[in-house]
Amino acid sequence: MPAAAASHTTPNHTAARLRDVVKRYGQPGRNEVFALAGVSLDIPQGEFTAVMGPSGSGKSTLMHCMAGLDTPTSGLVQLGNRDITQLGDKDLTELRRREIGFIFQAFNLIPTLTAKENIELPFALDGRKPSAEEQQWIGQLAQVLGLTERLGHRPNELSGGQQQRVAIARALATRPRIVIADEPTGNLDSRSGAEVLRLLRNAASQTGQTIVMVTHDPYAASIADRVVFLADGKISRQERGLTPQQISEIMLHDSDVQPGTAVQGGAR
Repeated sequence: MPAAAASHTTPNHTAARLRDVVKRYGQPGRNEVFALAGVSLDIPQGEFTAVMGPSGSGKSTLMHCMAGLDTPTSGLVQLGNRDITQLGDKDLTELRRREIGFIFQAFNLIPTLTAKENIELPFALDGRKPSAEEQQWIGQLAQVLGLTERLGHRPNELSGGQQQRVAIARALATRPRIVIADEPTGNLDSRSGAEVLRLLRNAASQTGQTIVMVTHDPYAASIADRVVFLADGKISRQERGLTPQQISEIMLHDSDVQPGTAVQGGAR
């Protein structure tokens, strides 16, 4: 990945910050369910963080709150130095377009658009065309991702791995403050999945891109700088430098990351 500084930096070099974030469904005392039960987490600029946990642990809810797709019941969510829990729908939409990149398991490409048009979609949604500098960056991304010869093709003319690479280029095109990746290798074969993980790893280490990835795959999580384990809507532990085998052992046998009875349903 070509060396380039991330465009959004903050004095404290923190891309995102959560403090005592609670997401509750139902009425207090009556069918009350906590998807998040007081989560505090810092995401440093340029770090690749993996989020893991059993089904119902709150992984997706955490990502949705961090990305402004869902509003916490209480607590603080900051992107850079900006409290996004206080933003209205219009400002949140603008924030997601300009400062957050999304990579989904299902690719979410527009079938009638070419690969290049899909990559440039965030700019179109923002009502503008990429600048000359941004076009150059998109060209660099396409080259590094092996898409230069495929930019004129539509999604149905691309392999699954190529479609996910288009999705990665789209997520990185605006040089967002943070990239949210939700099971980005879930629909790929092992070879394509390993390639996608390598690209994400390089985006963090070589361009300073901040990435937060939800995954069930111990190998994918081992690529990250840090693994954050969730259980029952809370962070149970955080680790660095783990092997896939160590992650598997934690997920299978560590009581701290096993679901209990405090949180049932609602969280994913």
